[in-house]
Amino acid sequence: MTTQKLPVIECPDCQEQTVLPHGNLRGISEFQWYWPMDEPTLKFACPRCGRLSVHRKDAVLREILDKSDLTLPPSVLWRVEFACDQENSGPPIVVHTKTDVDGSSREAEALARRAKPAAVVGSELPLASAAKLLSIQLVSFE
Repeated sequence: MTTQKLPVIECPDCQEQTVLPHGNLRGISEFQWYWPMDEPTLKFACPRCGRLSVHRKDAVLREILDKSDLTLPPSVLWRVEFACDQENSGPPIVVHTKTDVDGSSREAEALARRAKPAAVVGSELPLASAAKLLSIQLVSFE
């Protein structure tokens, strides 16, 4: 039995677990896992129930998983960035989500837009359904 302690975030509604991408970055010998640069939180749209949850880096679970028991289908993590469309525009709104390996960027965008409650800028301005998509990227450690 091969076990590994992996960084996991969990949906507070349906308990769907998402293993964050992890590995060794080029030029860095120590084991690293993904977190948005210069961000204290990660907004995540659960593909299973549609809940948008906010996770703090210091609260990420470190689950010990048996690699032979991983029955979850392979998935990929997406970073979806929208422009704030309010007056006196604020910073971009960034939402992460996951799809199956063969999922498309359109699917990831739709998951981020449909998440409830709507993503916000700071603590006030909700993501409008017509917010302009700025970028969408696969998150990986390749």
